[in-house]
Amino acid sequence: MKKNKKRMTFLGIAIALTTILLVTPAVANFLSVASATANCAGYSLTVSAADLTPGTTYTINYTFTVTSNGTPKTFSGTITFTATASAATETASGTWSLTSSSTVTGSATLTSSGSTLPITINGSSSATLSCGVGHNSKYFVTYYSNNVTAAPDATVRIINDGDAGAFAAGDLYADFYVFDDSEELVTCCSCKVTPDGPLSESVKAITASAIRGTAPTRGVIKVISSTNGFFPVSGAGEPPAETTAAGLRGYATHIQSTANETPNGPAPYSQAETALSDSNLTASEQSLLELLCWVGAQLSGPECPCTREDFDF
Repeated sequence: MKKNKKRMTFLGIAIALTTILLVTPAVANFLSVASATANCAGYSLTVSAADLTPGTTYTINYTFTVTSNGTPKTFSGTITFTATASAATETASGTWSLTSSSTVTGSATLTSSGSTLPITINGSSSATLSCGVGHNSKYFVTYYSNNVTAAPDATVRIINDGDAGAFAAGDLYADFYVFDDSEELVTCCSCKVTPDGPLSESVKAITASAIRGTAPTRGVIKVISSTNGFFPVSGAGEPPAETTAAGLRGYATHIQSTANETPNGPAPYSQAETALSDSNLTASEQSLLELLCWVGAQLSGPECPCTREDFDF
């Protein structure tokens, strides 16, 4: 009798387990990847789903939460697609305009199954973005004009704001690339700026070292902020690339002919000062600037001079 009761008990357990397995649906169509890149201007999202049924339409809802100055704001979107195979990868992008340091998190949900993943942003579960005018800039541009004997000298002033560190650890280089109005590099040089230090460079002095031997009257000045500078040597291979780093801020005076008749107008002249314009430095742009600078050194073009840091004019 006891053996029969044990058999009945085991049979009941087996039936119960079988029933559970039969009525519990298998987990289907789930998100396998949710990642994004984000910056101060917006985001680019990539999501992947698996165990899909071809021909079926699916929806993925996603939300980014951006917290700036303690205030969160959500940016939501939807991706709708029809599966053509058992797996799919979909993308989406959006814009925002962040003007202060912000933290970004996010999540994505496949609505058919409720499968949800946190979004990996810039390689992490959350991303901290340093946003704001001039913040973390590493590349600047400005122009010069009326660079003639009769006109006053223009000045480019660079300040190391200390962002890279204190004492020698915070030393940065202002890497100057000077072009004429024909878009040809005429000279280049890297000038050290210590933390909290000012650097002032004369445009007439910089352009006097032009490769062709003649100072251009107008053109463009580009500045890269780096930790190692760029120092090409005649007869040697191209030196290591600049390691860019934020921490430099710059200003430039501009010489204008009050007559404003030609690009190099007659006296009298006026002066205006503006901040260097923050720009986006791509890898190809940096590589090209360095190559042009190295080629200039091979052509025996002298480097532009670096004024002593504490010599302000």
